Amino acid sequence: MSIAGIVSGVVMLLVCVGMLALPFMRHRRMTENPTHSPLIQQYDSLLLDLATLEDDYRQGLYPEADYTSRRDNLRQQAITILQQLDALTPATEEHHATDTVEKLIASYRQQEHK
Repeated sequence: MSIAGIVSGVVMLLVCVGMLALPFMRHRRMTENPTHSPLIQQYDSLLLDLATLEDDYRQGLYPEADYTSRRDNLRQQAITILQQLDALTPATEEHHATDTVEKLIASYRQQEHK
């Protein structure tokens, strides 16, 4: 077996493990902050409704005016939920993430100049 085959096999294995672990990690995140969970479920439901509406419109089940009105309504609801989620996210988490990214960028720049 070649080195390229081994490397590609390992990469594929890591991708598969990541894809399997993602739902569990998301569930853990949602249980860590229970106030987010109902809002996230509502948002996911709205995204599904938008996708269904789009499919129905493409199949000719809605005239353009009805489709546009319903789509805009669903989008506005989704925006409202995202704003509520933003309001529930502590500012310290956002600043911490920003600080971490800034430190990584600064570290990268220092290594680049050495």
